[in-house]
Amino acid sequence: MVLDFCTIMHSQQILPNVITYGAVVDSYQRAFQWSQALSVFRMMDSQPVIPNIVCYTAMLKASENGGPWQLATGFFQDMQRFAVQPNGFTYNTLFSSFDKAFQWHLALNLFSKMDKGHTPVASDTVSLAFVINSCAKGLQWQHPPQVLQSISSLAGIRLKGVSGSHFRIF
Repeated sequence: MVLDFCTIMHSQQILPNVITYGAVVDSYQRAFQWSQALSVFRMMDSQPVIPNIVCYTAMLKASENGGPWQLATGFFQDMQRFAVQPNGFTYNTLFSSFDKAFQWHLALNLFSKMDKGHTPVASDTVSLAFVINSCAKGLQWQHPPQVLQSISSLAGIRLKGVSGSHFRIF
């Protein structure tokens, strides 16, 4: 139905803009129709329309909501290549995709880059929760202490004796 709307716009020589495309892509991702969202996103290639943060984040959400996780990483890389600045929501959506796909190593790698300041966005409690959950799903219990150290600095909590699965909060 929404795709028909775009076709009608084209037949009437009304050119959709980035806002139109973003809204359509977002509508499809909210309806869990990632392949339709992808079709609309790819329509922008044939138009003089450059995807923005809304379009890219909607595609990341589409991947999170049933699409392949590789789709999310591809779009995230495209954002970097085309100098579209990701925000915290974008990063957390990517973390959620990794979490749902049991890609704990990708979540941990991205978290590590964020924690070291190698990304324009700092980690937050949501990203930390996704990383811990991803590690738990992947049975990677040796990694949560590293994440917990970041939580402690983020929250101003001093952790003592963090090793393995044992830690104390003071």
